[in-house]
Amino acid sequence: MKKLTLVCLALSLLLCSSPLFAQESYTITVAQVDSLSRNLQELKDLITLLRLNLDSYKQTLQATEKELQVSRSNLVKAENESNTFILSLANQQKMLTEQSGLLKSAKKSLRRLRRKDKAKNVLFAIIVGALVYRR
Repeated sequence: MKKLTLVCLALSLLLCSSPLFAQESYTITVAQVDSLSRNLQELKDLITLLRLNLDSYKQTLQATEKELQVSRSNLVKAENESNTFILSLANQQKMLTEQSGLLKSAKKSLRRLRRKDKAKNVLFAIIVGALVYRR
């Protein structure tokens, strides 16, 4: 039994230290390194792609922000113009109301003047009629 154990131990030492075992071990390590290198390169490519996408999104957001600022500026400008127009309309309405009052007053004055003119014409006709009648 002791001899069998010693033989197994000797064989395992010989096999572990043999160049064939070392070659296989090295081949596995190279394959693993190659796989890791490929994975690392894929990760680098993905990171580069993600950075490009992120830069693209950032540029898009910046462009959108500029468009929003321009739109906001245009909106403020339109609001100011609208307020100015509303004030102008209010002033025109006030002016038209004043003119309407003046026109009503002028119309009343014109009616009075027409009545006076008619009265003068009637009086003139009576005077002329009386003068003609006397002659």
